[in-house]
Amino acid sequence: MSEGQARAMMVAGSLARLSYALGLLLAPHEMNKLRLAAATPSNPIATMTTRAFGAVHTNLALLTLRAALLKRDARLALRLNLACDFGDLIATLLERRDGDLTRGETVASVALQSASMATWSAVLRADRRGLTSPPA
Repeated sequence: MSEGQARAMMVAGSLARLSYALGLLLAPHEMNKLRLAAATPSNPIATMTTRAFGAVHTNLALLTLRAALLKRDARLALRLNLACDFGDLIATLLERRDGDLTRGETVASVALQSASMATWSAVLRADRRGLTSPPA
């Protein structure tokens, strides 16, 4: 994978994360109607948690976009993406264990988190070839 391809993957992954995160942050109830969030008007704690989750992922996406575009701190951003996705994967499994997710929801979430982790890992491997070096 070339440096340009690695940067393009970082940008694409970040834009995907950002679009989902902004939905969680700005429109949690609409995301719930699409079955993409657990926020309901009758549960303010779930709404607040959904918005907080969206805020965290918005910040992570913006950090990763910055790293890709400025060619700085890419390793840090990639590792944070991996750690965040791994945490989300563990949270999904805990939610399933507690009976809060159906089998289908669990499978979909685990597949998405695993694919995301594989993408960030591939970019991190490519990073060894100079993605984190500052611009000249």
